[in-house]
Amino acid sequence: MKKISAIILVFLVLAGWSRWGAKEEAPATSSEIELLSGALSAAGAQPLGGELHAWARSSGESSLLEIEATVEAMVREFGLKRQEYEINSRSSGQYTYAQMEGDLGSGVVRVTATSQGLETTIEVDLYQCPVEELAAKASCLKKAFATLGAAGKDVKITTCLEGTLNARLKNCDKLNLVYVVFNSIKANYRGAVEAKGVSQWSGWTPLIPDAVDAGGKLVNFGLSLRWEADASMHILRVATPVLPSSY
Repeated sequence: MKKISAIILVFLVLAGWSRWGAKEEAPATSSEIELLSGALSAAGAQPLGGELHAWARSSGESSLLEIEATVEAMVREFGLKRQEYEINSRSSGQYTYAQMEGDLGSGVVRVTATSQGLETTIEVDLYQCPVEELAAKASCLKKAFATLGAAGKDVKITTCLEGTLNARLKNCDKLNLVYVVFNSIKANYRGAVEAKGVSQWSGWTPLIPDAVDAGGKLVNFGLSLRWEADASMHILRVATPVLPSSY
């Protein structure tokens, strides 16, 4: 039954919504965080908080001392002193790894640096952040990646807001909610998938300037719904350009 429901869900979306926003060419007038906040409001969701996820790659092998120094330099931009966190690191052959996690008071930051072969990857995750402080955190994030020099200019950033809906939604309710949210940001429908109890939709809106290629289609907006049985509520997540872990 779950598979049949998922097929029906996707079919209805494909049949009715593929034309959303097809003729819209409006320029970006709001920040991404403001647009995502508006999407939560359109859904009638109670805001929980926000997340930022970013990563960048650079060519060249890095030693353990080098990637530890990189982690320290990036964390400094978030106002944490070295004695306020620990760096867990290890090195084995061509693989070198360093990671820290620290409490910012209004959120948590985790910085991970990995060097393998001739490539180094830097990842920064900010989560459990109040929505009203997310813009300031985004500014710190960009400054942190600027410490990488040229490599920091090609950083990929995902912004995600989360909210709750105190209702058990049927498939038709989900479709109506997604329709309202997509219309609120003038988004074209790009695809849908359901797995492990999580329903996800992707789209493209002219209100957000950047986009990524997802199987030959440009997307810059994602929405997901999952049911939390213990709390008897739906968790709604909206993100740009894609939902976290969707790259």
